[in-house]
Amino acid sequence: MKLRVIQVGVGGFGRGWVEVLARSEEVEVVGLVDVDQQALEEAGEKLGVDELFTNFEEALGKVEADAVLDVTPPTFRTEITLKALKAGRHVLSEKPLALSMEDAKAIVRAADEAGRVYMVSQNYRFNPVPRTIRELLGERAKGKVEYVVVEFQKGPRFVGFRTEMEYPLLVDMSIHHFDLMRYLLDSDVEWVQVESFRPTWSWFRHDPSFFMVLKMADGTLISYSGSWVTRGFETTWNGRWRFACSEGSLLWDNDKLYLSAGTKGRRKAELVDMPLTNQDYSLHEFVSSIREGREPETSGRDNIRSLAVVFASVLSARTGRRVKVEELFGR
Repeated sequence: MKLRVIQVGVGGFGRGWVEVLARSEEVEVVGLVDVDQQALEEAGEKLGVDELFTNFEEALGKVEADAVLDVTPPTFRTEITLKALKAGRHVLSEKPLALSMEDAKAIVRAADEAGRVYMVSQNYRFNPVPRTIRELLGERAKGKVEYVVVEFQKGPRFVGFRTEMEYPLLVDMSIHHFDLMRYLLDSDVEWVQVESFRPTWSWFRHDPSFFMVLKMADGTLISYSGSWVTRGFETTWNGRWRFACSEGSLLWDNDKLYLSAGTKGRRKAELVDMPLTNQDYSLHEFVSSIREGREPETSGRDNIRSLAVVFASVLSARTGRRVKVEELFGR
């Protein structure tokens, strides 16, 4: 039996999710919610759904559904999620989990109390290259990893809230990289030290660039630099990653993976096979976890560990001090 889903938010980024749901054989879309009537009608036509709503609570009350897909702006995340969980629905949401640690904790707690699955679509890890890196590092294919260098350079000409928000790259984008760090090294972040800055040519109001050092719980050090106002020589959205190991290196560059053993050159790595990737895999993992009665890979309980790194990084940028991630969880 297919999982019955209500999608909340079908405009903007939600349009991409409409496409994901349209090609999935695991779900049945039974309702759509959005304040934009035109976007709502377009999504309804695409999915063949007649139950269209501009009010989420009305949709919850009128439509028989198993789960909610939340693709609304982050400011609505806590309200939508808590209402869905209270109504007994499983929830799959876009990142971020919440805009504060207090709200994130409340969501995770509510999911536990309701006995429902809550998952964040942290889709960057659901691709062949990171899956292969995780496997190779786990097997110690090049020995023990000692340090990692991550470089992210993009110059997107955003319009709207991103150009006005504080620490736009750290807050809006870096969680993907923080989550990848945790996933690839199978370890949590212990502390962060951040220096943020605003280049003179920046089109953002606040600091869109930073240099950072992180230490993982397993002792691995990571150098991470990022900018959203780079001029030329851009990386991909995944960034450029170098894993320095005791017997060689792994290089993730331009969405390709290379292995090297010192001065002996490099070879392209064979990647694991993944029939589904990105949001398609997120949806599959969500549905599978419900059917199998297990916690999904990027559950709220796990993802709050990635989100906490964002808040720790912002605190470090503001204060100039090294911040331990555990500070965000309190005593």
